[in-house]
Amino acid sequence: SKLFELLLGRTQLLPKTDAIRVLSRYVEAFWKSTGARISASPDGGPVSGVPAAHPRMAAAVDELRKLAPDDLEVLEGIARISFDFGDPKMAEAAYGELLDKAKEGLSRPERATALYRRGESARRAGDLANAVTYLRDAADLDPNSPLALDALGKIYEKESKWEDLVRIKRS
Repeated sequence: SKLFELLLGRTQLLPKTDAIRVLSRYVEAFWKSTGARISASPDGGPVSGVPAAHPRMAAAVDELRKLAPDDLEVLEGIARISFDFGDPKMAEAAYGELLDKAKEGLSRPERATALYRRGESARRAGDLANAVTYLRDAADLDPNSPLALDALGKIYEKESKWEDLVRIKRS
């Protein structure tokens, strides 16, 4: 990521497509270099110890959003990287933006994945009410994927909603 930092101040001089490519790669390299891949806490509660957004990385994401505000591939990349390596609140917001802007631009499985990741991010951040909504929507869109149901199970277990937990385990 240090090599990309040298280019950050010069992206305005690059053609738009090159600037988007450089900024996208910088954001990905930054999160990968932190070595802090997100994992849910064992009790299903909020994740702690997530590195705060570095000012340069935040500036790169902001610049990316300015350069390609409606580019679904760029938005999906920001959301994916935030989910895999970033702050859960940032990931939830990124997936929210992607879902809002994509409208009908996502296939059913892509929409289900985005909703799952938004819900899982909300769960990791401790926003269980919104997490349940997003995860239920994801499970409805893709009933064959166990990811949303597993995340819902963690929430129901944490909240001692045993009937709900049993219901999703049977489905």
